[in-house]
Amino acid sequence: MNLGLVNKIIKAIFKIIGNIKIKKKSNTMPDNQQPTPAQPTTTLGANTIVQFTLKGFIATIMTILGIFVSFYFMVFEPRADKVEEYQKELMIQQKDRIDKQFKAVNAGVAANGKGVLDLTKRFDDLNEAVEDLGNTSGGFGGNTTTSSNTGEPAVDPSLAVNHQ
Repeated sequence: MNLGLVNKIIKAIFKIIGNIKIKKKSNTMPDNQQPTPAQPTTTLGANTIVQFTLKGFIATIMTILGIFVSFYFMVFEPRADKVEEYQKELMIQQKDRIDKQFKAVNAGVAANGKGVLDLTKRFDDLNEAVEDLGNTSGGFGGNTTTSSNTGEPAVDPSLAVNHQ
């Protein structure tokens, strides 16, 4: 529904109300009439009959409906549109701010990632170079073979001192 429909509803309400004829009491008296005696005042009680015509009932319902519909389309719906636009604008601003704040962090992570890849490549190269060398029994290669002529281990047991 749009504003045009609200205008049509309000015009229809005014037409209905315009068709209702209201008797106006006039305080001025025509010159050719005699004053009427004052009517006794009546009070409303529990048994007082209140007549409400169908035309009056429909006019009242239409008026209330028109007030609610016009409030919805003139106040609530525009606010919802503005809130949605404002929310989108805030999200864009927040994304820009976060990207700006974490630009240095992202650059550092990328540099660290490149460094880790370079180190991994270097260690792989070193591992390949060590694997290409044969075990010469002179280092930490873990030579546990026995000498073929004596049956004793190739490593001197006296070198392995256990300190506690």
